[in-house]
Amino acid sequence: MVDSYIKNHSFFHGWDDKYLQNIIDISHLRTYPKDYRIIEEGFYADKFFIIVSGLVEVKSMDIVLQILGAGEVVGWSWLIPPYTWNFSVDTIKETICIVIDTEKLKEIFKKEKEIEYLIYKSMFFVVSNRLKGARQKIVELCLKR
Repeated sequence: MVDSYIKNHSFFHGWDDKYLQNIIDISHLRTYPKDYRIIEEGFYADKFFIIVSGLVEVKSMDIVLQILGAGEVVGWSWLIPPYTWNFSVDTIKETICIVIDTEKLKEIFKKEKEIEYLIYKSMFFVVSNRLKGARQKIVELCLKR
């Protein structure tokens, strides 16, 4: 299941099969129960996630910034020093994710610069969407005053 999901996910659109195989080799499927904290703000970031099914809340200081579901990519903090999570992520219901080991991915980057470029390019869109979500939340909170 991990193979086909990664090969067909928009995050990896246009990738060569040899590059996709590198990602598949460092990925696994994991199920998280309802009300489980997948990511803890301030802790070391060493993975990213693709939600296969379920829902999660992206939070900062217990303020819900976004709710994400199937197909969404979660976790970009591993890319930027000091490599600590900038937010927390809690499941709203049972959630199945593909978990990608970014410590192993960084090792791949040393050998395959093209993969590094492709990951950064795709993650740019993830970060952009999180910023849009945060901006929307700020506007929402300001309008409540």
